Amino acid sequence: MRAFISASLVLVAAMGEAGDPIANCQREVQGTKIRMTATIGVLRKDLLTRLNEVDIAKYCQCVHRALREELGDALYERSHAVESELTTSELMKHYETNTKAEIRCVEEQVGKPPQSTSARSPEDLYRRFMRATVTSRTVGGLRLGDGKDALFKVLGPTKTFERTPDGGERFFYGSNANEVVVSISPAPRQTVRQIALNYRFQGQTPGGGRMGDRREKIKQTYPGKLAADFPQYAVYCDGTAFLFSASGTRLQEIRLSALDSDPFKNDRLRNCP
Repeated sequence: MRAFISASLVLVAAMGEAGDPIANCQREVQGTKIRMTATIGVLRKDLLTRLNEVDIAKYCQCVHRALREELGDALYERSHAVESELTTSELMKHYETNTKAEIRCVEEQVGKPPQSTSARSPEDLYRRFMRATVTSRTVGGLRLGDGKDALFKVLGPTKTFERTPDGGERFFYGSNANEVVVSISPAPRQTVRQIALNYRFQGQTPGGGRMGDRREKIKQTYPGKLAADFPQYAVYCDGTAFLFSASGTRLQEIRLSALDSDPFKNDRLRNCP
């Protein structure tokens, strides 16, 4: 707990940013989700599995409204000014107020846990997905090219998302908002164009390769033709890419990408049938 408080005070001391603090909070979707998860994970574990239900825009408005009301305009403004310095007591007051506001603003949105039903809960869907097998263009029943409704059917709804510059959307799942990231193409198609799985993915390749396995094992356990083969990347013609650690030895991320959204598009066009 002491380490958590110390880290939080450092965060408060460094959070001064130019511009509207509410807009900054809403724009930095992943960062906001990570900070929210840190508080909830330590102080309210009972809410941890429901954070995908939190609308980030409303959450940011709620937290900053509570901060301004409790701290007063002067301290609130100084705490978010770029060059402002707060005293230790002011930092502690900001931390305590912010912590209470974060918990309250999550509670306001998620309320009481839903009554149990025969249908799978979002948590059950997520856990099932995280143990799935990665096959050609598909993982856990979610396939590249599927509609956005298929995403919610497979992984459940999430309110942690952001718009992309081209008009598409990027949806985040997991306690730190980046365990699973699914990118959706712009309207009118709105189809899955990329699925990214980080090191917490517990599933496997068709041959049993898993996160943390060595590069050669992953290549032996995933069928198909390679489009590009670098020390830190193994990219297949079906759009599946395995990303390895800086030393090029251990698997740490998997990405499935449609051709038009793949940074290795040229390699696929050049080296694949």
